[in-house]
Amino acid sequence: MNLYAPNGKIINGTLERLEGVAIIDEVVTLGDGPLLPADAIKWEGITEIDWDSQKTATAQESGRIFVDEEGGRWPESAVVRATRERIAGGHQ
Repeated sequence: MNLYAPNGKIINGTLERLEGVAIIDEVVTLGDGPLLPADAIKWEGITEIDWDSQKTATAQESGRIFVDEEGGRWPESAVVRATRERIAGGHQ
């Protein structure tokens, strides 16, 4: 038994929300004081993830958000449980 999206694609998982810190490599600034829009921040390309902050994304009216094998997002209320044979035969 698997989970399937309405388009017949298999569900791979849930959409997750979490916090992270993008590491700054260098700041090129016009001088002292508050950061200005003209100041340039160069990122190191690394984000430190806070795995303890991880939560499954939800929609208030439809529950958890699921992700299919092609990246499509589906509310829990649209996902169905079925066997591959049942989905291939067009029965949901």
